[in-house]
Amino acid sequence: MPSTITHAYFALDVYERLDLDTKTFLYSEKQWLKTTGQGMDPTFFYHLLSIKPGKKVRDFGLFFHRHKSFLFFETLINYIKYNGYQDNPEIMTFLYGQLCHYMLDRTAHPYIIYISGQFIRGDRSTYKYNHVHGENESLIDNYLVSLRENIKPWEFRADQFCFDTHDFSDELKEVIDFTYKEVFKIPNFSKYYEQSIRDMKRFYRIFRYDKHGFKITFYKFVDLVCPKILLRKKVLSYHMKIKNKEELLNLNHERWYNPTDKRIHSTESFIDLYLRAMTEAVKAIGQINDYIYKDKKTDLRKVIKNYSYESGRDCSKKYELKHFKF
Repeated sequence: MPSTITHAYFALDVYERLDLDTKTFLYSEKQWLKTTGQGMDPTFFYHLLSIKPGKKVRDFGLFFHRHKSFLFFETLINYIKYNGYQDNPEIMTFLYGQLCHYMLDRTAHPYIIYISGQFIRGDRSTYKYNHVHGENESLIDNYLVSLRENIKPWEFRADQFCFDTHDFSDELKEVIDFTYKEVFKIPNFSKYYEQSIRDMKRFYRIFRYDKHGFKITFYKFVDLVCPKILLRKKVLSYHMKIKNKEELLNLNHERWYNPTDKRIHSTESFIDLYLRAMTEAVKAIGQINDYIYKDKKTDLRKVIKNYSYESGRDCSKKYELKHFKF
C-alpha cells in the first residue's frame, strides 16, 4: 500500500477539493485528518516496541485490509447519522480519513504489489522480493516530499507531520467501539487504535527519521549478518535516493497487471492512480454528506463498493497474489 507520508498528503489533497462548507467544518482537524488518513496501518505498530502482547492487534491490521470493507463503512456511516454525530468534526474526520485511506489503497496498491512482488518468509522463491515493497513505498514518499517541501526527504519529520496523538473524546470512542464490535466482534477497539497511533509515531521517530544516514548504515550491516529469511531492515530509513523515477512511478506508461489476474491491466502511472483515487474520494465524500446531512436516498454500496485494500477487487472473494513484474 502507499506509505505514511503519501497517505497524509493524499488526505490533505482530498480536503482541498471538498466544498467550502466541509472544508470550514474540518479546518481545525487537518492534523487529525492526516492521522486518520493512515487507516488501520497504525495497528501494525501496536506494542511493537514493547514487551506487552500485541500480535493479535497487529494481525488484525492485515485482516482489516482484506475483509468487510463495505460493511465497515456502512456501519460507521449509519451509526454517525442515526446517533447525531454528524456535527462532531473529530468523528467526521475519522470517517473521511478512513475513506481516504481506502480509496488510495484500493486504487494504487495493486500497482505497488505488481512492481514489488510479495515476500513470504520461508519461501525461498520469494526472497528476491524481500524489502522491495517497503522500499518502493518509501521512495514514493520521498518523491512527494521532494516535490512539496523545500527540504531533503530524509530531513523531513514524518513523525511530526503525519500524527495527531490527542486523547480521543468519549464520543469518538463510542463510535469506534460500536463499529468494530458490530463488524469485527472486537470490544473496546478505540483503546487499541489510540495506542497504535502513539506507537506508530514513536516508531517513525526512532527508526525512520535518519537525517545524517547513520541509521541506514547500521541497518545495512544488520542485513549483512542476518539470514535472508528475515525482512531487510534498510528500508526502515528514509535516507535513500530514487534511482529511476520513471520506472518507479511508471511515467512511461508501460502496461502492468493486477497481481491477481492478468486479464486486468493498465498503463496508468502512479500519479494517474493517485489523481483518480482523489477524484473518487471527493465524489464519495460528497455523496455520503448528502446521505448524512440531507437524508438523500443513496445506495452506499455503489458509493463505497466492497473492495480489498490489497487487490482492489471484491473482498468477499479470495484472490491469490501471483502476477508480478519480476
